Amino acid sequence: MKSIVTSVSTIFNGNQKAYIYILVSKKWEAVYVGQTNDALGTLGRLSSHMQPNGAFRKNFENKIGIGLEKANDVMLLSFVLPSKSEFINAGSSYREAVEYLVQKELQIIRGNLDPSFKVISNVRYIDLASKSIVKKCARKIVNKFKEKYEYL
Repeated sequence: MKSIVTSVSTIFNGNQKAYIYILVSKKWEAVYVGQTNDALGTLGRLSSHMQPNGAFRKNFENKIGIGLEKANDVMLLSFVLPSKSEFINAGSSYREAVEYLVQKELQIIRGNLDPSFKVISNVRYIDLASKSIVKKCARKIVNKFKEKYEYL
C-alpha cells in the first residue's frame, strides 16, 4: 500500500467511535465502502480487509481482476459517525444504513468524477436509511469524499 489518506486524525481509535470508511484505488478505478466500530478503528478493519480472505481483497481481485499487491495506490478515507449510541453500539443497523446510502450515492456520481470508478463493495438495504440523521450523515460523507477525491 502506497499511502493512507484520512479525514480524521483518530483512524486507529475505535474507543466509543464508529466510522464509515472508503478504500480507493484511482489507478485501478475501484472504491470500496464499509463501516466499523472496531476497537482498533478503521486501521483495524483495513488489516482485516488485507488478509487472504478479507472482503476488500476478495472483491478487488474478483471484480478488478488483478492481485491486490499490484494495487500500490490503495488509500483509506475515514469518516467519524456521530457519537450517539445508535452508531457506536454493538448493533450495526445505523452504520449499515449510512454505508448503504454512501455506496448508492457513489454509484450515482462516479461518472462525474475523474477517473470514474467501479464500486466493488456489497451492501444491503436497511430500512433505517430513510431516517433523517442517517441521510444527513451519508450526505456529509459523500460531499467530503467528492472534495478529497480529486486530490488523492
